[in-house]
Amino acid sequence: MAASTQWARVRHLPVVLALYGPHFPCELRELFAGWFEAQPWLTAASPQAVVEQLGQLIHQRMNEPGTDALWLASLQQLLVLVRDHYLPNPPAFVHLARTTLERELAIYIASTSADSAQSTAAAAGAAGAAGA
Repeated sequence: MAASTQWARVRHLPVVLALYGPHFPCELRELFAGWFEAQPWLTAASPQAVVEQLGQLIHQRMNEPGTDALWLASLQQLLVLVRDHYLPNPPAFVHLARTTLERELAIYIASTSADSAQSTAAAAGAAGAAGA
């Protein structure tokens, strides 16, 4: 999905939002959408390095000029999640991220297929009504 990130296309779908929770917060996905989609999840040579890189990205956001206290608190919570849950078991995090992104993509494909089928049915109905 070159023109737009996968996340930009699916984040409004309630069924996609249901994939996220305390184990993988929506905020984390939102903040680093491009990064998540650029990772070679199937062939990640070092899950440890992937998790460490995510922690570094959060640190960078925390140190950006103009970061207010509320935003800083949210980022700190994400950093605690990475430290306490993802770093102890990097392969589990890689699996979680990969499968969640795969599910997002499947939902997106299904939703666009359903939209396409509805559009086709509506067009056929309009054509049939015009011919009557």
